[in-house]
Amino acid sequence: MNVELSLIMFKSMSQCAVMSSSSSTLGQWVLVSCEDKHGFICQSKVDPGIPVQAPTEFPRSWEKFGIDSYKVLPQNLTWSEAQVQCETEQSQLASILDELSAAYLELQALKLQTPLWIGLNKNETNGYFRWIDGWHLSIVKWGYKEPSRDRSCVYLDLNGNWTTAFCHHTYPSVCKQSTAIPPTDPPQYPGDCHHQELEGTSWLPFRGHCYGFFTDDIEWPDATTSCIWKGALLVSIEDPVELDFLTRNLEFLKDRYHSFWIGLYKTHLGLDADGVALVEGEGDGETASSADIDLGSGWSSSM
Repeated sequence: MNVELSLIMFKSMSQCAVMSSSSSTLGQWVLVSCEDKHGFICQSKVDPGIPVQAPTEFPRSWEKFGIDSYKVLPQNLTWSEAQVQCETEQSQLASILDELSAAYLELQALKLQTPLWIGLNKNETNGYFRWIDGWHLSIVKWGYKEPSRDRSCVYLDLNGNWTTAFCHHTYPSVCKQSTAIPPTDPPQYPGDCHHQELEGTSWLPFRGHCYGFFTDDIEWPDATTSCIWKGALLVSIEDPVELDFLTRNLEFLKDRYHSFWIGLYKTHLGLDADGVALVEGEGDGETASSADIDLGSGWSSSM
């Protein structure tokens, strides 16, 4: 394109694109004013005098990235076969704990033009998604209408999204070696969640209680009745540790579901939920009769 013509065209534009380099939106494209000031990335044609490199091949050894090392397994394996192969090399199928490692692995999948099994399989982690190396989900990259209820294993697709699949399907995979140690969970009290598979929903054990997460859009009284029919009650949150457990397990639903009812309600005598041991969020001064967990801001109240 003629440079002068290009400049004239850009002067008439109101928005131009930047590629984000912040940790929370790394690699995303954002429209901003063309008059803003940013760094930039140049691109030119290759020098024909320099030999063209061979097409990208799967790396045959470990590649260091940050404090971790990664290795792509090129053969098509089931999820379990891939995990066993990683274990033979003192590693696990890869966990993705931050935006930088997410961007790095997305580039690997894109460069190699193949999905890659990663370390999520709810069959191996008590029916909910948690990294196979022991880490909880700290970021989520679920694709559209994911995760699926009936597919338990997860691969990284070429768009960087996490997609559930049947575990017997076969894909290449990526292993991860790391010296980081996942945090230790609080001790679990004796007992079992006898309604583990009730209505196709997994009940998660935590410190002597079982927790079921339901995505039906219903009113608070109906939610209360539904819990009673299931042999339970709407959740009461007693301390920050329990709140952290709930928010971690709600994290992967936040893109599709805004909030979940909890067992806090208000009568003419005031708030009631077997006593309120933990205060979260901020009131707005208006009268409200029940409360839910808002995945963006904490607790909120409803009329």
